[in-house]
Amino acid sequence: MPLLDHFTVPVPLRQRWESFRMYWAAMIGSHLNDLLPNRFHTIIDKHRGVFEGLPSREDKPDLTALMQTDVRDVGKSNVSCFEVSFPAELEVAVVDLEDSEKRVGVIQFVIPSNKSTAVHRRLFAGKSANYLAKGIGPVIVNPVASVRVNLHDSLMDFLGFDETQYRGVSQDVAACELVDFGSSSRIDFWPHELRVGDALPTVPFAIKELHSVSLALEETYAEACRANNLLWK
Repeated sequence: MPLLDHFTVPVPLRQRWESFRMYWAAMIGSHLNDLLPNRFHTIIDKHRGVFEGLPSREDKPDLTALMQTDVRDVGKSNVSCFEVSFPAELEVAVVDLEDSEKRVGVIQFVIPSNKSTAVHRRLFAGKSANYLAKGIGPVIVNPVASVRVNLHDSLMDFLGFDETQYRGVSQDVAACELVDFGSSSRIDFWPHELRVGDALPTVPFAIKELHSVSLALEETYAEACRANNLLWK
């Protein structure tokens, strides 16, 4: 099943990323639930984002007025307000049901707003780095072919890797794993370049304190296309 273009306008209704991504996430979750031991379960974690999708500045709340109202209530002053915008998120997470439902694996889907500005790219890289710091190696899936921005370099910048050997590696699909040696750690990457019309790869998916399993992106993508009545020649 070749990768379709889910972003370049006009996009057919069944092919639009806002809807299709939920089909794909559900297929990945079902695939992993069949693959993993019963103590593990997948959840789909979706956040709309802060102030995303509002048509104009006038529709946004007056933060300064809101904060000043709260300040008067508690008798404080000199409050500074900064308007921010956080991009939406979509993740498929694996949790350990026998350990307080802690996350032990995560798949991060990239959306256009994750790549739209340097700040948003840094926010995405920061979340990926935070997972790595917790011993969770994320799989990052970037089907946004209309915006060719290298998120791998953003993550390398965030982690402080300045060497040129780490630069320019495509991260349209990347699997990451943190290898802990006790006194030191190593991050392993499996990057794959992905373009419209390409088949999707199978990548290793690291489950913390378990092992890596094969994540069949091609198989789950094809299942999502069939479930969404997307046919191909």
